[in-house]
Amino acid sequence: MIITWTPLPQKEWNAPMVKYRVQWRLENEGQWDEVEVEEPPVLVTDTPVFSPYEIKVQAQNDFGKGPEPESEKGYSGEDVPEAVPEDLLIEMINSTTIKLSWILPNREKIWGHLKGFKVYYSRLGTLAERSRRQAHLHFHPHGELLILGNVSEVILGGLRPWSRYQVQLAVLNGRGEGPRSEAMDFVTPEGVPSIPEYFQLDYLSDTAVLLQWMPPKFPNGKLLGYVLGYQQANQTEMDIDNIDIPATQLSLNLSGLDPHTPYKFSLWAETKEGRGEMALLEEHKMHESVNLSFVNISVGETGENFTTIIWIPRQNQRDVEFAVHLMSKTDKGQWHDVGKASSGQGSYSIPDLQPGKQYRVRLVKVHRTGDVQIIWESDVETSGVVQERQKSFAAEGWFIGFISAIVLLIFVLVLLCFIKRSKGGKYSVKDKEDTQVDSEARPMKDETFGEYRSLESDNEEKPFTSSQPSLNGDIKALGSDDSLADYGGSVDVQFNEDGSFIGQYSGQKGKEGGGNDSSGATSPTNVVTALE
Repeated sequence: MIITWTPLPQKEWNAPMVKYRVQWRLENEGQWDEVEVEEPPVLVTDTPVFSPYEIKVQAQNDFGKGPEPESEKGYSGEDVPEAVPEDLLIEMINSTTIKLSWILPNREKIWGHLKGFKVYYSRLGTLAERSRRQAHLHFHPHGELLILGNVSEVILGGLRPWSRYQVQLAVLNGRGEGPRSEAMDFVTPEGVPSIPEYFQLDYLSDTAVLLQWMPPKFPNGKLLGYVLGYQQANQTEMDIDNIDIPATQLSLNLSGLDPHTPYKFSLWAETKEGRGEMALLEEHKMHESVNLSFVNISVGETGENFTTIIWIPRQNQRDVEFAVHLMSKTDKGQWHDVGKASSGQGSYSIPDLQPGKQYRVRLVKVHRTGDVQIIWESDVETSGVVQERQKSFAAEGWFIGFISAIVLLIFVLVLLCFIKRSKGGKYSVKDKEDTQVDSEARPMKDETFGEYRSLESDNEEKPFTSSQPSLNGDIKALGSDDSLADYGGSVDVQFNEDGSFIGQYSGQKGKEGGGNDSSGATSPTNVVTALE
C-alpha cells in the first residue's frame, strides 16, 4: 500500500525543519503502525489485497507536534477481479435490439474498485445455417460493449434479424478485467430483408428487357419472394405496375414496353415482416451492360488496306449488337459507320483502307432509349507508303482567282470598246457637208475676192451636153476654199442652227430657198429651174 499527501507550505513550518508522522492500521483494529519521514510517499508492505485502512499524517518540528489530524480511509492494492456476473437474462425488444441483465453475487471478489462491465457478443450465423458447425464455416463479426459504473442491465442494439448470437459478460476494476461469464446463446426474430444484390438490365429488343439479380446479402428471415415494379420515367408513383416473383426466380423477361421510352425498375425482397430495402434502376441514367458480353478488345491483324478488331466473347452471355465507326486522322475526316457486328463474332474486319494512313476506330452501342455509348476506341495505322496525291496547278485556289480576274478585266475592256465604237459611228450633217465641199472644191481655180461672174457667161463657156449635170453637181462646183461671202451676198445661203450648210438640200423638187436678197441675183435653185 502506498500512502501519500500534500506537504505543508514552508511558511507554516514555524521552524527551519519539519517532519511528518505517518500512522496506519486496518479498519476497526486497535494498534497503529507509524513511521517518521521528511517527505511523501510511504510504502507499506505485507498488506492484504484491497483491504480498508485508517490513515493519519501529522506534521512536527523541534518545538513539538502540529494539530492532531482526522483519520482517512484508504485501501490496499487492487488485484484482478475474480467476481463473475451470474444469471444473465435476455429480453427481446425487436429484431435488432435486446435488453441484457445480470446479478453480481460475490462482490468481495472484485478485488478493487468496480469500474464497470464489458459485454462480448458474436453473431454465429443465420437461422438458415442449420448447425453451429455450418455457421462457423463463415466469418461473422464480433462486437464489444463497455459499460461504466455499478449497473445490472444494458440495452444492446445493432444486431442482425433472424440470426443466432452468443453473449458473455466480465467485471472491470482498476487492475483490469475479470473472467467472462458463461456464454449464453439467443436468436433474434425475423425482420425485413436487405437490398437485392447485383440488380442489372439487358436489352432484348426495343420493347423487351431482361432483368437479373441475386438474393439479398442479409435475408433477415425466410424469403417469400420478390416484387418488381416498373413505370415510365416521367410517370408518378401512382402509375407503377407490380409483378410478384417467386423467391427461387432470379430473372425476368419483361416485354410490351414502349420503344424509345426510358423506364424505372424497382425490386424488393419480402419476408413475413414485410418488404425490405428497394433496388432501383433508372434507365435514363444507365447504359446497357454491353461490356459484360465481351472482354479484351484490341486491334488485330492490319494490312495496307484493312484492319481487324478482335475480342473474346464471354460464356453464357447473349449477343449484343453494336456499330463500328471509322475516322481518318491523316485526312482529318469525319466519323462514319462502316458496319454492324455482334459480341458473339469475336472479330470484325474493316476493308477499303488506304496504305500508310492513320485511322481511329470505335465500337458504339445505340441503346433502346436512343442514347449512344462508346464501348471501345483506339488508333490504327495501316502498313505501306502513303500515296501522295499530285495536285493540279489549275486546281489551286489562287490560280483560279487570278484567271477569273483576268477574264473579268478583258470582258470590261471589250465592253468599253464596244460602247466607244458605237458612239464614234454617228456623224453630224455638218461633218458630212464639210467633207464633201472640201473634196470637190480642190480643183477649182482661186478666184479674186469680190470678183463676180454671171451665170450666163458660165453657160456660154460651158454649154450643156447630152449628159446634163445634176443640181448637186452645180452646187458642188460653186464651192471653193473661200467663204461664200466673197460673192457679195448674191447667193442665198442657208444654214442649220449649228451652222452647217444645207443649200444642197434646199433646191430639190422645185422648192425656193428663202435667203437674203442682195442684188437680185438668182439663187442656185432658181438657176436650175430656168435652165429646165
